[in-house]
Amino acid sequence: MNIDEELVREMRSYILVKTGKHYFGRIKTTPKNIMISCPYHKEGQESKPSCGIQRVSSDRSEAGTVHCFSCRKNY
Repeated sequence: MNIDEELVREMRSYILVKTGKHYFGRIKTTPKNIMISCPYHKEGQESKPSCGIQRVSSDRSEAGTVHCFSCRKNY
């Protein structure tokens, strides 16, 4: 399974329609991760993306694994 930026954009739109809240405000793609603003701290309104969604599976974790480099939340 590959996670791509378009999927994250679709999730952002869905969350906005359902909750009226803007999450994943900034999206930045790197070779291994899609970086987003973390929805768990600062209510997703941080100025720089600090939360990574793993794009492809590896030996250590599967695609879709999320880790925030600021608050250390994993899910």
